[in-house]
Amino acid sequence: MNRFQTALREVPLFNEFSQRELKVIAQAATVRRYEKNEVIIHKLERGDTFFSIIDGRVKVILSDEDGKEFIVDVLKPKEFFGELALLDGEPRSATVVAQEPTEVLVLTREEFLNQLKKHPELGIKIMRVLGRRLRRANQRIESLAFMDVCGRLAGTLIDLAASSGEKQSDGVNVPLDFSRTELANLVGTTRETLTRALRTLQSMGYIKIKKKFVVVTNMKGLEGRM
Repeated sequence: MNRFQTALREVPLFNEFSQRELKVIAQAATVRRYEKNEVIIHKLERGDTFFSIIDGRVKVILSDEDGKEFIVDVLKPKEFFGELALLDGEPRSATVVAQEPTEVLVLTREEFLNQLKKHPELGIKIMRVLGRRLRRANQRIESLAFMDVCGRLAGTLIDLAASSGEKQSDGVNVPLDFSRTELANLVGTTRETLTRALRTLQSMGYIKIKKKFVVVTNMKGLEGRM
């Protein structure tokens, strides 16, 4: 089994496929590499490919007419994107940008739909992922509507701790693979207001601010601040 078959095996969508089926998909797929900040998908372009992340990280963004970005989601290895346009035939719904050097497996629309026909359980798995993404989006909308910046920041740090945090003796290290501006966009505020909110949470004893990461020292306190 080559590294691409192994990578596919680790993707929840394909982890029940046989070795032969994985080989067929791996042979039909191509591998693309993107540099940091390189655009992978442009919003509104025609969608004819499905992407599965092998290595790296991408951000899914929306932007307004003034070019202001709003980060909808951050995806990491074993996750996928680009499936919506293949399912409904509509243009891409968001822009996807490599947050760091990123390697992806790419399936064409024809091969993606072919596998979907052969394996109906793929559709169920995709629906589950889309449901989770919709739930997260609803939570983001609710937080923007009802929470102050500190509350939204607390929720974002909790999510990041769950997805990429590392437990240490003094708390949970949360790597900030974002610029402060990107983190502000993710929280839904300005960079200046974000800085004040970080300092507020630190003064309350919930976090410690480091150069490239935040240490969550009081997770219950942070949860209570939401």
